[in-house]
Amino acid sequence: MTMQHGKEGLLRWGDVDLAEKQEAILREFQQRHQGVEDVALPSAELYLDAELQRQGQDYVHAKYHIAAGFADTDEGKAEFLSKLPPFTEISKKEQAVTGRPLLVVVAGLSWEKQAELAGVSISKFLKETIESIKPYKPEWATPDVFAYTTWVNKWGQGYPEEIKPVDARATLSGDLVGASLFEAAAVSLHFPQDNVDGKYYDVIGYTDGAGIVPILGRWDGGPEFGTRWDDLAYGRFRPLVRRSL
Repeated sequence: MTMQHGKEGLLRWGDVDLAEKQEAILREFQQRHQGVEDVALPSAELYLDAELQRQGQDYVHAKYHIAAGFADTDEGKAEFLSKLPPFTEISKKEQAVTGRPLLVVVAGLSWEKQAELAGVSISKFLKETIESIKPYKPEWATPDVFAYTTWVNKWGQGYPEEIKPVDARATLSGDLVGASLFEAAAVSLHFPQDNVDGKYYDVIGYTDGAGIVPILGRWDGGPEFGTRWDDLAYGRFRPLVRRSL
C-alpha cells in the first residue's frame, strides 16, 4: 500500500480530515524527494506485529506480568511477552465493522483485577453486584486461556447513531458478539483516547441477569466501570462488540 492508497482508504471510511492530512504529507514528501511520486507504506502484517508489541508493552508497564506470576526482571518480562499470541488478519469488509486489533491477557486474573491493573475504577454499585455480573450468553464468555487476540469496534463504529443495549445485542449474529469487561479493560489500557470527550461504552457482553448493563465511562477524570440503570439510548453511549473467537 502507498500513501495515495492510504488516503483513498481514509476517504472510504469517511475520514475526510485524516485524508486531507495524508494528502498534505504526500505533497511534502514529493517536494523533499523530487521525481518520487509516492512511497510504499508498511504492510498489514508489519502493522499488526508492531501493534502486538505496543500492546504487550502496555501490559508490562501496567505490571500484568507480576500479577500473572512472572518475575519483575528483564527475563520475566520477556517470558511473559513470549506467551502472547499473534494477531490474525481479517478482511477489509470485516474491518469496516470491527477495525481495531485488541490483545487481551487473561492469565487467570479476574476482570476486577484487570480493572485495577488497567487503572479503571469500579463504581460502588457495580462492586455491590459483582457476584451477579456474568456473560450475557454462555458463548460470549471470556476463554480460559493465558491470552488471546480479537478485533473490536471503535466508538460508534457500526453504530453511528445512539442505540439501546437490548437493540444492539439483537443486531449481533455470526462472527460478532458483545464485548466483556475483560475486553473493555483492555480497550481502556491500550486506547485510552476512546473513552474521553463524553464517549462511553455499553459493555453489552455482560449483565447482572436483571437488565443492568455495565459501562465503561468516566468519573473524576479517570475511566470507570459503572452500570446503566435503564435500557434507553443515549448520545454518549455506544455498544462495544468484538469478533467471536
